[in-house]
Amino acid sequence: TKENKAPVFLQAGSFSTAQDGDNQRAKLAFMGIESTVQQVMIEDRTLYRVRIGPYYKVDELNKIRAELAKSGIEAQLSK
Repeated sequence: TKENKAPVFLQAGSFSTAQDGDNQRAKLAFMGIESTVQQVMIEDRTLYRVRIGPYYKVDELNKIRAELAKSGIEAQLSK
C-alpha cells in the first residue's frame, strides 16, 4: 500500500451555518465515520467545513471516499 508522508483529509462538505455542519457530522457519525467541523473565514464569509481524517494510506482514504459516494456525499481531498 502507498503511504503519504503528510496526512490527507477528506472534506465532506462546506456549509454556511454551524448547524448544517453539525448535521453533516452527525450523519457521518451514524455511518461510523468520525469527523470534525472546522470554522474558516473566506473573504468575508464564515464557512463550516466538515473534515474527515487524517489518512496516511491512500487505499484507506479511497475506501472511505467510496463509502461516502454511496451515501451521496461528495468528498474532496484536502490538506
